[in-house]
Amino acid sequence: MNKDLLSQSERIKSNIQEEQSKRAEAKRVLDDLTKKHNEAVKKYEALLAEVEKDKKKSETDLDTAKKTFTQQQAENQKLSSEVNSNEKTISGLVAEIT
Repeated sequence: MNKDLLSQSERIKSNIQEEQSKRAEAKRVLDDLTKKHNEAVKKYEALLAEVEKDKKKSETDLDTAKKTFTQQQAENQKLSSEVNSNEKTISGLVAEIT
């Protein structure tokens, strides 16, 4: 009977050690995953900040392009009016000459 109790005691000790080993491994895995998660969060936040920066630059560039387009459009309309006026003047002069 003593041997049976001793055997049971050894099995229980062995099971406890096995569970402690599993717990230590689980903690190591959790710590590793937590570290990787934190690194991923940092990379994501850095990427997000970069995207926001690029978005602001793109919006600024778009606003600049719109202003430039509007200015060029106004200049083209002015030049078109001058060309039309010059063509009328030329037509009038041609009519006077002929």
